[in-house]
Amino acid sequence: MATDFAKTSLGLVMLLDIELASGTLRYATEDKPFVGGNFYEGRIAGVQGITEELSTLLRPLQRQGTVTVLLDNITAAGASGFFDSSIDGATDFWPNTTVTIRAGEGLTFADYSTVFQGRIRLKDGIRRTLDTLELVIEDRRARELSVPMPPTLF
Repeated sequence: MATDFAKTSLGLVMLLDIELASGTLRYATEDKPFVGGNFYEGRIAGVQGITEELSTLLRPLQRQGTVTVLLDNITAAGASGFFDSSIDGATDFWPNTTVTIRAGEGLTFADYSTVFQGRIRLKDGIRRTLDTLELVIEDRRARELSVPMPPTLF
């Protein structure tokens, strides 16, 4: 089913893939089973806007876009700490892991488009509260543009 842009409000579902060493974690704004066996658990509480920062003419600096994803940290029993064991455990290292965010609607994976790809920030990339887990994800292009280029003289 293709996205109907003529509707008064879009019912887009956000999908989040976190590629850890032990496997890929899949979360969505609502529970989503897909043909082929992948299941996205409804844990995304919100996706904040992609931000970019530019500098002044005298001080050239550009920071690539970041996006903040809020995940629900409440277990099915109603207690806090759903993600505590997976983050504090020694099996996976969450910072600097690849993250893909997709948006769309429908039950087939082809109905979703990639809207953001990046990595969880190494410094201050994960913030935990009792009921949420906040991931700050940097644009994948940030690494490509951080390579120093030689000055051009004309």
